[in-house]
Amino acid sequence: PRPKPKPNPKPKPKPEPKPKPKPKAKPTPLAKMGIGRSKPLKEVLREQKRQITRAVREMEREQRGLEKQENQLKKDIKKACEAGQMKSVKIMAKDLIRTKNYITRFIEMKSHLQGVSLQLQTVILSP
Repeated sequence: PRPKPKPNPKPKPKPEPKPKPKPKAKPTPLAKMGIGRSKPLKEVLREQKRQITRAVREMEREQRGLEKQENQLKKDIKKACEAGQMKSVKIMAKDLIRTKNYITRFIEMKSHLQGVSLQLQTVILSP
């Protein structure tokens, strides 16, 4: 016969569960902009103004590329028209209109960014 296992006289106490660490709070948009940090406000505004001027330059580059594309499309449309390829002319004309609309949007966005940059400039210079 098999010996019976002895019952465990004292059950082991269960270890207390460790408290879960609190998730780190995501930085607020104001904290991302530098407000609430040790940096002075004028320094933060200066950095923001630099970022805006970089974005304006990037938009100008993109706009120049679109203008080159527009000129190339005009040449291609003339060639296709002389060759009598009217279907391709229609497609290229639609693309030309789309390109012109993109250029005007870039001009609008650039002017908005320049306006924000001027507002930052006045805040930086004000006492």
